[in-house]
Amino acid sequence: MSDSKPPTSAGPAPGFAEHANYNVELNAAPGEVTVWLDGEVICRTRSALEVRESRHPAVWYVPLADVDSAKLLGSATQTYCPFKGQASYHGIRTAKQDHPDVLWEYATPFDEVIGLRGYAGVYADRVDKIES
Repeated sequence: MSDSKPPTSAGPAPGFAEHANYNVELNAAPGEVTVWLDGEVICRTRSALEVRESRHPAVWYVPLADVDSAKLLGSATQTYCPFKGQASYHGIRTAKQDHPDVLWEYATPFDEVIGLRGYAGVYADRVDKIES
């Protein structure tokens, strides 16, 4: 009988083989990180990651478990990164309106960034503010 558990990683990232000097760093936040949208807290966590990637500004990733699940919306949007994997997106519902594609996650990230599993990146320009 085969094990039907979903994979925890997508294997090695093809991007690093082609771009050996490319870097993706996952750094634990030293304190609490709070994400606000329409004046509402959508996430407050002491387990955020600051992800620094070559050629990109730093991005906050927050544990999906710490995002207010009542505010999460599904999305059909998907993208691919050769360094991190296949991303799926989440919108956020506030009392004021629905906001599409505010967060993205790599449910099955590549081996080199396996620490992103269970986390969602936050588009800083799609929220009111991110306090750290």
